[in-house]
Amino acid sequence: MTEYHIHDTPARVGRKKQWTERIQLPLAEGTTAKIDSLLEKGEVRLDVVREAIDREIVRRQRDRKRLKEDDTGAK
Repeated sequence: MTEYHIHDTPARVGRKKQWTERIQLPLAEGTTAKIDSLLEKGEVRLDVVREAIDREIVRRQRDRKRLKEDDTGAK
């Protein structure tokens, strides 16, 4: 008969996903080639895209906050 081992902590398989959301992004012809030509050694194209998206989100949040402050007269 097969022996079963029961442990206090369950076995963990693999690592937790760092990137859980996906987006399919059509780009203009030549865009990926431009990105690739600017990559540093060991740098991944997706990291460049992720960083650009993060920077744009921060910029837009900052702009939105400034507009809101201008509308209310707050500083």
